[in-house]
Amino acid sequence: MDLERRLFDDDPEAWSVYADHLLDAGDPRGTWVVGMPEVTGDREVPEAFREQGQEHGWYGPFVRPARHRLSWRRGFWHGFGNWSSSQEDAWWAELFGHPSARFLRDVSVRWVEPGVLYRSLDLQRPPIHRFHWNQWDDEADLDALFARLPHVRDLGLWRPGRFSGTFPALTALSVNTGPCPGLRDDLVAAAGRGELDGIEDLEVWGTPTEPVTWASHVLERARPRRMAFIGSIDGKVIPDLVTSPAFATIRELDLQGFWPDDGALSVLLAALEARVEPLDRWTSTGREYDDGVSARIRGVARDVRATG
Repeated sequence: MDLERRLFDDDPEAWSVYADHLLDAGDPRGTWVVGMPEVTGDREVPEAFREQGQEHGWYGPFVRPARHRLSWRRGFWHGFGNWSSSQEDAWWAELFGHPSARFLRDVSVRWVEPGVLYRSLDLQRPPIHRFHWNQWDDEADLDALFARLPHVRDLGLWRPGRFSGTFPALTALSVNTGPCPGLRDDLVAAAGRGELDGIEDLEVWGTPTEPVTWASHVLERARPRRMAFIGSIDGKVIPDLVTSPAFATIRELDLQGFWPDDGALSVLLAALEARVEPLDRWTSTGREYDDGVSARIRGVARDVRATG
């Protein structure tokens, strides 16, 4: 296995070799490759490193790193997000092409046009494991995105988009299909091909008032340990959930802002009460339950986090 692949796989021996290589080349970053082994938010970066990083330009285009939740690992950027404001096209190119971005793993973006994003990712193709894209705009060519994310395992798609090729091999998927029936159709097709079977964490966001058909197809084959319904989702999804083959494998159930009516909630609780093992965790927000329902919830989960 070549050195770059071993670095992407976080092989400690490979990182030690790489640190020596940097130091032999006169690159002071080598000291921090071995001196900063854990993921570190920028606020926790040692002052000596912060000063050295600013001196050598390791911060790239980040003027206010904390605003972007910039994190570091082994002297390189580990993750960042851009949610609150648009950036110039050159900013994205500088970011993804920067030496500090060589081993980026966790990226959340908004306010970036697909073409700009794809061209910027092409500059060095960092080994991104978690990628979340939130942007309500025209449909994006997701085949072009997936081609640039060969290492992704955790994908968030909160935007319109279409794909016709192979879906990435994921362990976590978070989708807000919103007003994009085409994306729902593509997800159903991918589920039918078995491309979503490996998902262990499935989030369904804000689908309009209709059963979440694409998620139902995923649940026919995937066996997630965590399932989340978040936002304005029709309660008709509950029968699809509790009768799915995946229901027995779910250990964490997350209902954020999702208000199933009393009938759907009773169906869900009855199905959970019939399980041999309780949930590890129940999380719900946006609805206050009466004492009877609260007692039933406490009876089906070891850890209950319910807020009105």
